[in-house]
Amino acid sequence: MSSPLVSVALCTCNGEAYIEAQLASVLAQTHRELELLVVDDASTDRTVEIVEEAARRDQRIQLHRNPERLGVNANFARAFSLCRGDFIAPCDQDDVWSARKLETLMAAIGDADLAYGDSAVVDSTGRPTGSTLGGQRRMVRGQGNVALAFENSVSGHAALFRNTLLPQALPFPEGVWYDGWLAFAASQRAGVVYVDEVMVDFRRHEAAQTRIDEIQARLMANLGLVDDDFRPVPVLFNEVDSGLVAAFNPGIQNLVTVGDRLFVPDPEGPADDGVDAWQRATLESL
Repeated sequence: MSSPLVSVALCTCNGEAYIEAQLASVLAQTHRELELLVVDDASTDRTVEIVEEAARRDQRIQLHRNPERLGVNANFARAFSLCRGDFIAPCDQDDVWSARKLETLMAAIGDADLAYGDSAVVDSTGRPTGSTLGGQRRMVRGQGNVALAFENSVSGHAALFRNTLLPQALPFPEGVWYDGWLAFAASQRAGVVYVDEVMVDFRRHEAAQTRIDEIQARLMANLGLVDDDFRPVPVLFNEVDSGLVAAFNPGIQNLVTVGDRLFVPDPEGPADDGVDAWQRATLESL
């Protein structure tokens, strides 16, 4: 009996520096029944050329190009719509997967809609930082778990989900990262499984991290916050999207994410008009 087909949805945008290593790690998976769909979001560097060269060597690779830039969520939505497999694994251009990642998640998912694992944080050169995403936050699992609506622990790059989840999950709402929405949708159906094993080297770029540190410092000064007012939340970012580091969550009043950190401002606020004052002060800090 053949193994189920897994569609790896790899979204790229100016990823020439790291894409070769990621392609190699996906193609080296012990779960061999896979298709690798690369959807490029109008890159202006050598990303497309590198993928085309790899596709000539391995017929499992399919390259699709966006004539105009869609952005992270819309690009992943397009990639998912092209997937033929019963299972889909989102993939970032600058990470590196362990060889058994797909095999492990396929074995773990059971009847659930989504399974995910842990990630080791590495710097832009690939050197380990000594931390993992699982060591920074509570990794949520189960069915009907409303915690995922407030603090997502599911990183798309470490996840595998059923294709049948897409009709419920798409389109992705404005202002919500695609992986958090997929996790929440899965938790409201057949549930989420967590595997306590590092499966990905997750690259954290210094440029984006510096930008986030600066924004947090301004928020602390403008709103009278301290470090303890922030807690980790896995919002994925990279150098391409380092400007998208703060947003009000439209589904939860006054919830603010800043890069990989989250805080919920006091609804009374620093001024008489409460929430509106907090939102103005926050936006002025960006």
